[in-house]
Amino acid sequence: MFGDAALGDLNIKMVEVARKVGAASKFTGSGGAVVAYCPEGTSQVKLLEDECQKAGFVLTLLEPFPSRLNDIDLKTMNM
Repeated sequence: MFGDAALGDLNIKMVEVARKVGAASKFTGSGGAVVAYCPEGTSQVKLLEDECQKAGFVLTLLEPFPSRLNDIDLKTMNM
């Protein structure tokens, strides 16, 4: 839908850095950030951290939090 020019060089670079170490990445939607997933674990996170530092990016580790939805909530959402 949008080309590289609309996304901006810096946003594209963040995705490229994640891909360089084999991580999956997704734009957050607000611009200026991506969420990256490292399926290979902590060694891959370290590689990503090093590459982000080289590129001048800040890496913040996120800890997934389990859903607080109960069975009734999930049924109303057709899940």
